[in-house]
Amino acid sequence: METPRSRRPITLGSYRLGEAIGQGAFARVFRADGPSGPVAIKLLKRPGRFSCRQLRREIDLLRALPRGLVGVAGYVDSGDTPAGTPWLAMKLIEGYSLRDAMARGPLPETSVRRLGIQLCSALNALHRLGVVHCDPKPDNILLDPVARTVHLIDLGLASDAQGVLRVMQTEQLMAGEQFLGVGTERFLAGTPRWMAPEQLVNALSEGAARYHLATQTTI
Repeated sequence: METPRSRRPITLGSYRLGEAIGQGAFARVFRADGPSGPVAIKLLKRPGRFSCRQLRREIDLLRALPRGLVGVAGYVDSGDTPAGTPWLAMKLIEGYSLRDAMARGPLPETSVRRLGIQLCSALNALHRLGVVHCDPKPDNILLDPVARTVHLIDLGLASDAQGVLRVMQTEQLMAGEQFLGVGTERFLAGTPRWMAPEQLVNALSEGAARYHLATQTTI
């Protein structure tokens, strides 16, 4: 199934897709209406072995995270299209990316401080679970202007050093269920300008994001 563009309406499970609200290298994100209200649905642009693997991994990881984890656009639902391509429904963040915010110029020092603290809190919440985002670039940081909060998105490249996917796998195996994840192996991934060089903590990436906020230049 190709990503919808002009045909309407298109449904996935209980969700009716609306307008596209974002995109990356491998996927587009659409606003969708569902049983409990609006959500964001991630669909692959050109489904292939690698991209499907990465999206299924992201689904497994988000589903295993605690509900309501601070600073992360959380899991809502998932499934497969009739062609067998995975899709992911996430909490809809009514806002814009950090990159869009920077298009208007450098942010005030007070805003940089507030957003930096929130970003550190979100990354720390993941780290406590053994998860490293690996790619916290401005496109993957959403700002909610009403709640004045920061939310991380796109955990497709996240590294699960010793965390939640392994626990989830163990629980499924103990329950006699088949585990459909793709493993917890470590790998180097991310956007070079923004990824944490040590790939163990994202402290340097968070610093790069704050530097960009204040100066509109990159390290």
